[in-house]
Amino acid sequence: MRIKLMAIFTAAASTFVLSGCGDNVTDPTPENYAKAINAGLEKRGCLGIGFASNNLYSHDDVFPVKIDRNGKDVEVARALEAAGLVTLKADKAHRMFDFVKSPLRDVYTVELTEAGKKALKSADRRYFCICDREVERIESAEDPVEVRGRRFVKVTYSWKAVNARDWTKTEAASALPEVKETLAGGSGMRISLKLMKEGWVW
Repeated sequence: MRIKLMAIFTAAASTFVLSGCGDNVTDPTPENYAKAINAGLEKRGCLGIGFASNNLYSHDDVFPVKIDRNGKDVEVARALEAAGLVTLKADKAHRMFDFVKSPLRDVYTVELTEAGKKALKSADRRYFCICDREVERIESAEDPVEVRGRRFVKVTYSWKAVNARDWTKTEAASALPEVKETLAGGSGMRISLKLMKEGWVW
C-alpha cells in the first residue's frame, strides 16, 4: 500500500522542501530518504557523454580514439572540440574486423586536450562529465517492508542537475540533445533503500 509523504509546497514552486527536523536517521521520512539517495548519487558520480561507436577501431577505452568521419559521433566530437576538450585530425584507418586488403576508412583521430583530461569522469574511460545530480523532490514512497530481518522501502524521486560543467555552456555543447536532456533533470526515478544502523542507504 502506498502512502503519501509529507511535502511542503508554495504557490510559486512545487518542489519538495527537504529540511532537517531532528528526526532519527532511521525514521522513514522524506528527509532521510533524500539524504540516502543523495549519498548514492554522489557515489555513482557525474552524468556524462561519450562516443556511441567506442570500440570500432580499438578495444582500448582511452584516448586517442578514431571515429568515422561521417558517423553519428561527429556532432558530439565537434561540440567537444569547440568546447576545447578534444582536437580532431583527419585520418584513415581500418576497423578492427575489416579485411587487411579492404580500403582504409575516412576517420577522425580524436585527441584529448589538457582541459579534456580534467573533464573526464575517469582517466580510463572516454566519458566527459556533464553535471552531478541532487534530489529535487521525494515524489512518493511505499510503506517499509521487512525481508529476512531487514527493512526495505521503495521510493520514487525526481532529481535536478547541479554543478553543470563549464564546457556544457558553450554554444555547440549546449545544443547537443544529450546535454540538454541531462541538464533538464529527471523524474519518476524508482529505487529501493535498505535500513542500516547508520540510516537508510541505497
